[in-house]
Amino acid sequence: MGLDNYLQSLGEQKVLEEKQIEVKKNPKVEELYRIIESKDTDFWSWELGEAWGLLHGLNYRNFHEKIKDLKLTSKDISDFSIRLKDYEQAHGGLNAPCVGVFLSVLINECEENDFTLMLNHLETELYFVGLWNKKNITVYGNVYHAAEEMQKGTLIINGVPKQELGRSLCGGKIIVNGSTEADLGPKMTRGEIHVKGDMKDFDKQKKSFGTLFPNKSSAGDSMSGGKIIIDGNFEGVLINMHEGEVELKGGVEELNAGLCDGGTIYIGGEIGRLGFLSEKTKVYHKGKRVGHTTLSKLYYNKLRKNKHIKRIFG
Repeated sequence: MGLDNYLQSLGEQKVLEEKQIEVKKNPKVEELYRIIESKDTDFWSWELGEAWGLLHGLNYRNFHEKIKDLKLTSKDISDFSIRLKDYEQAHGGLNAPCVGVFLSVLINECEENDFTLMLNHLETELYFVGLWNKKNITVYGNVYHAAEEMQKGTLIINGVPKQELGRSLCGGKIIVNGSTEADLGPKMTRGEIHVKGDMKDFDKQKKSFGTLFPNKSSAGDSMSGGKIIIDGNFEGVLINMHEGEVELKGGVEELNAGLCDGGTIYIGGEIGRLGFLSEKTKVYHKGKRVGHTTLSKLYYNKLRKNKHIKRIFG
């Protein structure tokens, strides 16, 4: 065969191969995409998104009605999480609370148990991923208010949780493969939160505890059970802890647990400054019990004069 004939045959083969290539779309993923594009007024509005209690109930029911007959697989949901980028680019963003609840509905109503959500390609950081979770979810990307009222299963976050993580957690395990900027386990009753990095100060634009604890994240606020573990350094505060355990394996910038009335705190690293410790909360530093009487009178008097907590100390 001559060179010209050989090259011609390669060209014909290439054309044939290109003709045989077909991009097959997943019809279930396309139906999910159609649902979020529909933007029904009572289904997608930012007004509902801002009323979070109403969002959870009403939007969850609306989403459930729209997907209940789809018989989705774990792969369908993972593929849809990737497909969200197309919507974000076409519409200039995503409704972060609604999309997060929508993904939670898809997972909760699916018969399978193991899921992967690819969210790190999105510009929008989603809210409420893992709402009322009972499954095993691995998330890639940053999330806000993840795992609210999680009941069982696991949530593995390969990203940065923000604002809150595990509010009202009542079972299961949350693992953060890195650091967090979120309040951990407010009002949790059971389960475990394990942060394998540091607990960092809260985003200064999002929240402040006032002049007492400015821009500080909290661990175990109103916690009545369960366990929180932080492998790295702790820059937050411990407030209103009732029961349960908090284990801080790294260094503690400043330990304040005076507003707690129970529970146990274990500290493995160094304490930069020892603040007010409640006599009702057991604190152990490197295996040794730290008594509440170690508080300096000067610092105690300073706290008593603070207008934000004067009513607590009397």
